[in-house]
Amino acid sequence: MQFAPRNHSLWPNNFSSRHASTRSASPEPDDEWKRRLRRQIEDNFRAMLNDAKVRLEEQCRADYTRKAKYINEYQDSEERLRRMAEEEYEQKLQYERDLRRLSTGSTAPAYLQNEQQSIMNTFNHPREPLDRPDSQSPPLFPRAEDYTPRYTSASASASSRATQSGYRHLRTSSSVGRLGDHPKPLSSASRYATQEAPAAAPDPGLRKREAEARKQEAQDIREARAVNERLADEVRQRTEVLSHWPVESRSDGLAFLQSQSNSTQEIAKRPTREDRVQISRDMHIGAGVELILKQQEELREQQRELKQLAEDLRRREAELTRREEVLRSGRADNDIGRSFQEEVQRRDEALARQLQEDEVRRARAQNRDPRRARTLSGGSWGTSSTSSISSASSAASASSAWSAFSSKSASTAATTASSRVSSASTAAAGKSAYPTFSSASAAAAQHSSGYSSASKPTSAKESPPPRGWSGTWSSASASIPRQQASQPSSRSSSIPRSGTTSSASTSRATAPPPAPPPPPPPPPQWANWAKRQEEFVRSQQEAFKREQERLARARGAPQISKAEAVALIAKHDAAWMTLPASVRLGWDTLPWPVLRAPAGAEEITGVAVEAYVRAPDEGRTARDRVRELLRRWHPDRFETKLLPLVEEEERERVKEGAGAVVRALNECLTRLNSGE
Repeated sequence: MQFAPRNHSLWPNNFSSRHASTRSASPEPDDEWKRRLRRQIEDNFRAMLNDAKVRLEEQCRADYTRKAKYINEYQDSEERLRRMAEEEYEQKLQYERDLRRLSTGSTAPAYLQNEQQSIMNTFNHPREPLDRPDSQSPPLFPRAEDYTPRYTSASASASSRATQSGYRHLRTSSSVGRLGDHPKPLSSASRYATQEAPAAAPDPGLRKREAEARKQEAQDIREARAVNERLADEVRQRTEVLSHWPVESRSDGLAFLQSQSNSTQEIAKRPTREDRVQISRDMHIGAGVELILKQQEELREQQRELKQLAEDLRRREAELTRREEVLRSGRADNDIGRSFQEEVQRRDEALARQLQEDEVRRARAQNRDPRRARTLSGGSWGTSSTSSISSASSAASASSAWSAFSSKSASTAATTASSRVSSASTAAAGKSAYPTFSSASAAAAQHSSGYSSASKPTSAKESPPPRGWSGTWSSASASIPRQQASQPSSRSSSIPRSGTTSSASTSRATAPPPAPPPPPPPPPQWANWAKRQEEFVRSQQEAFKREQERLARARGAPQISKAEAVALIAKHDAAWMTLPASVRLGWDTLPWPVLRAPAGAEEITGVAVEAYVRAPDEGRTARDRVRELLRRWHPDRFETKLLPLVEEEERERVKEGAGAVVRALNECLTRLNSGE
């Protein structure tokens, strides 16, 4: 319905109606209303963003090769959704402001006037013209039974709010014209208003469309009722069956019905033919995705096994290193023991030389004065024996220090020292001029030969050497010069038992050369040293052989062309742009700076990285590319932003590869700076 503009009025524009408020409301909505609107729009935005994320994951699982494209589409969708949310917020806020201004009597904007005019055009029943001054004004809206609106828009709710606030914009026949010409409420002066303009011709197609909508709605209602009745019949039948069951089984039946509560809803959700086709397609795609996931799981299992083998190899190398350290420490201990044994041997030799000098002095004294020598022989022997015993005691005390290092070597050294001292003392006693012993010589003889009686006269021939001391006994006897064996005839005639002394001298002169002491036994940890050393050498040979085979394969691989190198570098640059937004990363998805995809960190060498850096690239030098790659692969950046996105089973392997890349790049930068 079209209104003619009102060109005259008997009332001024600032006329205040009794329905109007004395204070004008602020057109700006309060903060609570804005927060509710913003929360509602944000919830809708998050829901749509979650749907987009789910769609992105499905697309990536279906076709992993186009992951970068899908990620770019997702980012564009996110930006569009954010702009749409902001625009929706501004539109609704402005719409609320305009409605509040309109409620205070201000002129409505053009879009609001058009919306309200379209509402008025839906009134198909013309109202009775008011040609009498005292006639009553028609209501704001026609009766509910006169028309059936298809939906309730925001403008209708705004009009209802305006009606509740007391503003009657369409009250009387003075509302001739468009709504924008009626900013103020009307009063009883409407009786003087002009006659209402004729209503516009009704749209003949509107009634037909409304009738079709009603029929469709009735059909939907009948179908919903049929579905509800069918569900009710099924529930009724199950209830009747349960009523005939025994009491014990009713609880089971009720539990079964509760578990199958969702199955009754499936009756109203029968899939159509298109749905079945789509389901079959999804199943086919799902089977392909399952196959890909299974292959990925097998690859992860193989990588896990390789990682376990590498761990075992590192563990074995650490064990070999530890054993080598133990071996080196054992060698050092052996050197210390050998030096101590040599020190003990030097002391024994010094003691033997001292005894030899004493014997020489005694022989010279006997040659000069035989009588004095006979009277002092006992005292000289006692002095010699005492000194010998004290020397033996010092040697034994010195050898006790070696016992702290090795008990077996210490006992051997102490036994050797004591045997040498005792044998030397016994040899000196055999050359003595008298067959009797003093107390000191008896003690020395008892210590060396093991006899319990100190007063029994014995000779060198009657005292055999102790068991196990034959070598040292003979060496001590042979250390005395042979010239002492043949003394002057005066000495031999004055000493009884001269035959005994001469026989002892003859036995000392014909003694065999001394046998060297046996070497100390090896430590227990040296038992399997040869076997471990052989295993270590074999493992090193196998590792060297594997490295040579890898180098041979690398030399025999086909060379990459210039175009392929340029394409590879461009692909890596594009991959670096999408890595931060990736959901999951792995060894094969990272752009390693080598011309051939590496199988492990050992293949990322300085030569391979330098070949990648020196590949042809327009606009960037090799030094610039090295610096850019160092910024990308720096541990502080890589381990904080990209390494957490890597799968757990490949994280340690990727970390080792990143370290190898950084080391190779530093070497390459050093060579470039030095001009090589």
